[in-house]
Amino acid sequence: MPLSCVDASVGARIVAVLGLVTSGVVVAQLGAELARGAGDGGVAVLLGLSLDELDSRQRHTLHSDKHDHDHDQLLQALADPGDRPPHPFDTYVRDILVAFLVYAVLYLFSSGLLAYSSLVALRWGALPWLLLQAMSVASQVARLVVQVAQRAHEAEHQLHAGYAHPMAPHPIHPGHEALDEHIREHVREHEVRREHSAVIGIVVTTAYLAVSAYMWLVVLVAHRDWSSSSKLRRGGRGGARGVGDEGYSLSMTNIPAITKETLGAVEEPSEA
Repeated sequence: MPLSCVDASVGARIVAVLGLVTSGVVVAQLGAELARGAGDGGVAVLLGLSLDELDSRQRHTLHSDKHDHDHDQLLQALADPGDRPPHPFDTYVRDILVAFLVYAVLYLFSSGLLAYSSLVALRWGALPWLLLQAMSVASQVARLVVQVAQRAHEAEHQLHAGYAHPMAPHPIHPGHEALDEHIREHVREHEVRREHSAVIGIVVTTAYLAVSAYMWLVVLVAHRDWSSSSKLRRGGRGGARGVGDEGYSLSMTNIPAITKETLGAVEEPSEA
């Protein structure tokens, strides 16, 4: 059963163009973040890569800040991440972003090779892209498993602890109780937003995983078609040579018989 309503080569060409555009954007953004020494590498998610599951220190920064009794630090931690300036990343995060950048460059070149292969039916031209896309799909599967596990852990924690924040009223300054209640309300709102974001993230990751797997299958079908057509072309050229050689051999073999028949036909009138 066909995977799409278009030809496999056309589908592979569309996938290659999408890969060129996406990897180009990722290369440009990651290069800019590495140049200025700050960023989160979030653009790499376009290629199925994510830093959130690799850097546990950044992932748990917000959780540690929420348990700080200093009100200013707590409010800063609960602020919208888009309002905070990008913080410089450490050596570990920089190395991960460099690896992402190398992957994006390889994906860019493999997409270009795939586009060229879709035009000339190059049978091995899809192999680099298939390998890199398989790595991306594996990374997305791991990311989905981590997201589901985190969501289950958070749901279990909320079931036992609820939204109660472990911040007691100030023992010396009772007037701070109103501020503490205001902070608790911020914590509740943040937990609700984080829960919704986690669910949306799981849905988006699942959808992107399905699309990535579908594109991999489309290119795989195109690769098989190109391999089959290449074998047929080689077989056709070999068959043509075989037929020509066979005809030449038969003609050379029949020369004595033809000569004998001709001589016999010439001798019969003379005897008569």
